[in-house]
Order: sequence, then structure tokens, then C-alpha cells
Amino acid sequence: MKNVYLIDFAKEEFGLKTDTELAYVLGEKQPIVAGWRTERRPIPVGVKLRLCEHLKLFKEIRKFVEVFGDLNEHEVNLTQDMDRLEELRKKQAGVPVNFVDMKWIDRVSRLQEIHKLSDEQTAKYLEIDLKSLQAIKDGKAELKVLTKALLLGFLGAEKIVKTEKLKSNLEKRLKK
Repeated sequence: MKNVYLIDFAKEEFGLKTDTELAYVLGEKQPIVAGWRTERRPIPVGVKLRLCEHLKLFKEIRKFVEVFGDLNEHEVNLTQDMDRLEELRKKQAGVPVNFVDMKWIDRVSRLQEIHKLSDEQTAKYLEIDLKSLQAIKDGKAELKVLTKALLLGFLGAEKIVKTEKLKSNLEKRLKK
């Protein structure tokens, strides 16, 4: 598939009008996307895989991700793309927030709420120090990609593993 078709299809599916908006959603700069459009530079494999998943072009896209990339990083990037898309829509509607960062702070709070965790326990759970967790919650620091992947995994685990089992595993993890 030619880059221009993939770019235009993504813009159409996301409801975007410009390449600048698509660049924002993908966490790129507009000149980068312009280079992709004109075929002066290739779209990185990770970005192509994300676009293919967002656009539901292939049923088995996750198998390609496992071969050509990092599944955790892919999941985090997909989530961030959707967060930026939602942030863009809020900006267009006149809502002044850094929505992407707020979503991650909300996810940390949701993890604490679901499992009734203190800040100390949450920091251990996410394998970061307490000072870093507080900076993240205050909006002064960002979660690293691996921490975001852990957080998404823990939040997704509640759907797969019964809450009691998850709490038991957490307690074992915290005792280490």
C-alpha cells in the first residue's frame, strides 16, 4: 500500500482534516508525515503496524508486532495515539487541558482505587520510586514506556484474573 493511501485512510477513519492533525495523533511532527506522504522517507515499521491496527486492516496484526516490534511498546503507543486523538478533539472543542498526561494520571488513580493501594504500594507495583510517582501524579513527570505497559497490563488483568487472585498476586509481589 502506498504511503499516501495509508495516510489518507487514517485521516478519514480518525476524522482528521490535515496531515498536521495526523502527525499530532501519531506523536510525530508534520514535516515527518509530509515526507511519508511524498515517499521521501519510509513510514517506520512500528507506526505502520499501529496504523494497520487502528484501521483494522489485518486480523492477525499482533502476530506481526510480536515479530517486528515490542508488543508492550506497541500497546502503549496505540493507547497514546487514542489519547492524543481525544485530546485533539477536546482542543478543537475549546477544552484547555493536557489530556494525554491526565489520562495516565487517571489510570494510576484507577489502579489504586481498584486494588485499594497506597502510594507506596503503587510505586512498588509499577517498579518506580515514591518520589517519581508523586511527580507523575502532580503532572511534573511522565511515566516511562515500560511503566505505562505495566500499568496497562495491571489494569487489563482485572478483566482476565479474578480480583481476589490479582490482590493475592499483588501482596506476594509487594512482599518481595
